[in-house]
Amino acid sequence: MSDDAQVPVPAPPDATPPPEKKGMSKGGKCCLGCGCGCLSIIVAIALVPLVGYKLMMNKADQYAAEFKAVGIEEVVQKVMIEVAEPAADATTYMGAMVSINADCPSDLAIVAPIAQITGKIDGKVYFRGQILMVMPGAELRGGLDIKARYLQNMGQIEGEIVGEYKTLEVPVEE
Repeated sequence: MSDDAQVPVPAPPDATPPPEKKGMSKGGKCCLGCGCGCLSIIVAIALVPLVGYKLMMNKADQYAAEFKAVGIEEVVQKVMIEVAEPAADATTYMGAMVSINADCPSDLAIVAPIAQITGKIDGKVYFRGQILMVMPGAELRGGLDIKARYLQNMGQIEGEIVGEYKTLEVPVEE
């Protein structure tokens, strides 16, 4: 045996053993939990608009098919739509905000969260959305088929109003 080799020396019986490693510290666990939570939120934020867009497009296609069945063939789809010229043909307008400022001699369909009508519409108006505002001076001469949360009528609606909605009361100015 050489002098350089060391012989293991047994620990004295009264010596305390080294502490056992128990895993991750509380701070490490907290950081890992927060990181997973943040990642979940980021994934949810990314997926919600995609799912919402898909659902909206499915509904829009259903509404376009519904309106096509009653003879409204043409579809205009933009984010913001302002109709300033009379529509010669029956048209469906799909957007985030639709404003009908021109007169229209035919049927008209609107799919939008918010829409307002200031013109005179000779045909029937179909609305699918949240709020439809019929502004002062507006005339809907062919009736209204509505599926909305609210209808705010400050104009004139001739003919039958069918569908689902609540009326928003407009305060009378004196």
